[in-house]
Amino acid sequence: LFDYGCGRGTDVQHLGRAGFSASGWDPVHAPASPIVEADAVNLGYVVNVIDDALERAEVLRTAWSLARDVLIPPPASRML
Repeated sequence: LFDYGCGRGTDVQHLGRAGFSASGWDPVHAPASPIVEADAVNLGYVVNVIDDALERAEVLRTAWSLARDVLIPPPASRML
């Protein structure tokens, strides 16, 4: 799993402790981490905090291009 916009990396840490292969990148908290392809790419709470429509579209395109099997969107309630 790759967490695109992982924040401080809490989800990545929990997944790693649970035995999953997980990594993440965040423009603020983990900008030096590599952006990599993965079977599953999580957008969690990313798209809902981007005000600019063009930037949102670019983030979605990038995340989609990294996902080999599935792109995990934010919860529907966060998109309202």
